[in-house]
Amino acid sequence: MCGTAVSSSEVSRACALLGEELEKWRRRPLGEVPYMVLDARYEKVRQDGAVASAAVLIASGVDAEGRRTILGVSVSMSEAEVHWREFLRSLKARGLYGLEMVTSGDHDGLKAGLRATFSGVPWQRCSTSTPEERSGIGAQDGHARGSGSDNTGGLHRTGARGGPTSARQSG
Repeated sequence: MCGTAVSSSEVSRACALLGEELEKWRRRPLGEVPYMVLDARYEKVRQDGAVASAAVLIASGVDAEGRRTILGVSVSMSEAEVHWREFLRSLKARGLYGLEMVTSGDHDGLKAGLRATFSGVPWQRCSTSTPEERSGIGAQDGHARGSGSDNTGGLHRTGARGGPTSARQSG
């Protein structure tokens, strides 16, 4: 490595120290976070000797002073409601409070997890995740998005001027 020999025991020691620091970060108290953005990306992981796709659930936030931070990251096998709910409950258990708005993609599992964990917090759909969403055309149905008929249940959208509107109203 750049002309320097590194023994396997040095690598193991560095990984152990990194693991300890990562665990401290993952368990740190969160506090007041008015704005949270949720997203997921898929990465290849090795599991039981085979390579599989895994969902990396990511929560970022803006604190009361306006600073952005990564609140948490969780690796799950999918974006099913059970995984989002568990992830969001872990953030709450670490002291996350004061949410005024959540922004995310329009994923059914994520929305169900939000309803179960942060019911009543206004939700805004992020529409810049895919080229189809940016153009306003649904990837599979060919219809314009944002009609307000997305069955978000107890979640609330944000109106054009920032005030909450019912998710069942026209967007």
